[in-house]
Amino acid sequence: MSTPIFNERLKANLPVAPEIRDIRELIPRADWSIGRRDGAPRYITLHYNGPTVMNRTPKGEVNQLIGDAKWQMRPGGLGAKNGGDGLQYHYVVLSDGTIHQTRDEGDVLWHCGNSVGNQWSLSVHLPLGGQQDATEPQWEATLRLFGWLASKHLIPVQRVLGHKEWKSTACPGPFLFPRLLRWRDAAPATVIAATFAAQHDVGIYEGPGMTFPIALGSSAVMKKGDEFQADAVLVGQRYNSDVRWFHRADGVGFVPWTTVRQVG
Repeated sequence: MSTPIFNERLKANLPVAPEIRDIRELIPRADWSIGRRDGAPRYITLHYNGPTVMNRTPKGEVNQLIGDAKWQMRPGGLGAKNGGDGLQYHYVVLSDGTIHQTRDEGDVLWHCGNSVGNQWSLSVHLPLGGQQDATEPQWEATLRLFGWLASKHLIPVQRVLGHKEWKSTACPGPFLFPRLLRWRDAAPATVIAATFAAQHDVGIYEGPGMTFPIALGSSAVMKKGDEFQADAVLVGQRYNSDVRWFHRADGVGFVPWTTVRQVG
């Protein structure tokens, strides 16, 4: 049977959508686009400003974002001849705890210096830098955003990363990165509510990997087309080139991502 930590952890309610202010029209954009993601995002990446943000008020931080967009769009910006196509962050959380959407979720952005991360990651930015830390409302809102985005897109908690986990950089800084690690280590899985169907006969394992026994005394096997409710997704052992596993809401065990398809 599934481990007690899951049975206890997943009693929590599903994350609800936080209030998000759409300021995409306020942020400068180029007349071209890097591209669109072909499928749902698979990661979330946390960023900070780097240099100190001098005016940590909502107005000052939005002005900072406008300036950042212009800087990233300049010729040579982001290491590209013509610069970027606009601000390279999908969401921004200000010091007062308000969450702002600054790019379409489907936009591919040059934000983490890694082709997989740029293509498949949503970028979340906090406008602070130097020795500045997040305010408590800012960090609480960031965690709400993480939880909602991860649940919405079936992203395991272990795939909420800091920029520095994609490439060598100081981002997201000396305070945000330890905060991220503490949160990630305390959350064993992303809570979801989704229905899946088996694409072929597959065992249900006692843990997220094939080294665990098949549950119910080796009798827990789904037939092709069998449906089940999942209440969590997490990273486990690699199965057919993927490391994501679903936890069945009935507590029987874990099913590898590549063996099922979402039906609801």
